[in-house]
Amino acid sequence: MSARLDRREFVQHGAATLILGYPFVQLFGADKPSPASGPPQADDLKQLKELMQVPKPGELIALARQRMKDEVKLGVVIVVPADASNASMLANQLSLLIGAADPKCCVSEPRRPFGFPPAVGPGDAAAQLLFYQAVFVCLPVDEVKDLVSDLKADTAVVLLDLAGKPAAELKSEPELFTKGFAKHMAEFIEGKQAERLGEVIKAQRAAVGKETAERIDQALRDLDAREFDKRQRAGEYLTQMTPRCTAILMQALRGKPSLEVTRRLEKMFESVYLSQEKPGARLPFGVAWQEQVVDACPGCGRGEASHSSRRFLRFTSQPRTKK
Repeated sequence: MSARLDRREFVQHGAATLILGYPFVQLFGADKPSPASGPPQADDLKQLKELMQVPKPGELIALARQRMKDEVKLGVVIVVPADASNASMLANQLSLLIGAADPKCCVSEPRRPFGFPPAVGPGDAAAQLLFYQAVFVCLPVDEVKDLVSDLKADTAVVLLDLAGKPAAELKSEPELFTKGFAKHMAEFIEGKQAERLGEVIKAQRAAVGKETAERIDQALRDLDAREFDKRQRAGEYLTQMTPRCTAILMQALRGKPSLEVTRRLEKMFESVYLSQEKPGARLPFGVAWQEQVVDACPGCGRGEASHSSRRFLRFTSQPRTKK
């Protein structure tokens, strides 16, 4: 990229994008020369480079399917609406569920500028268990139609089986991506009678092998042992094995064990989930945290960033332009 991008222009455009709620990562200013106010900072250029990595149609679902195969998990395709305002609302709702590892996103402010998304916060614990239980990917509705030719107009989520093929659809609900997420999505992923959870458990046990599966079973029993050292060793082993036995651990958690065992199981998921900032265990494929610098004084160059408005979730796949 040979042209230089002015920092003031970068800041002002970032503020405009945020206020308008544009839900997709985008490139801007790369074709304009830099005015006398100087070039952007190194962080600005780094962000532009990251935003240039827009996936081509089909790339995200291929990555998701590969991770599904590697980790023996089901897939969940979240349908990104074609309407920009609805897509923006979905992005903000997902950000509140996922939570941000960056503490700057988690600090709430009593007053926020009109039109700005809410502070992200640490996320929803029940939702985070589900984000780690399956492989999530956010795709524009046109790409989802490539997967499901007869996609229903009110479909918000598509479930992929262990082979990566569409298995079920979940229709849009007013609170699906807010306070109803954990209930609706858990039943969707695991099945009304936990039949889908059982299928994944069977597949994960086969993937790790009989000997390792039996050791996992013993470690789960040892979590409730009387000896502290035995409980501790069991917890350490299961934490190490968590990425390979998510469904097995989830079944144990759904069984309502003792308070200590429940907390230990929750910490196993948290230890992996909270350490992730790339697509996979924490972020669905197809989204990215985008930093926005807010210009408190448009035209005068005084760019300021409030703690709770620095990073926002944006979709990386671009909607197809109509010909």
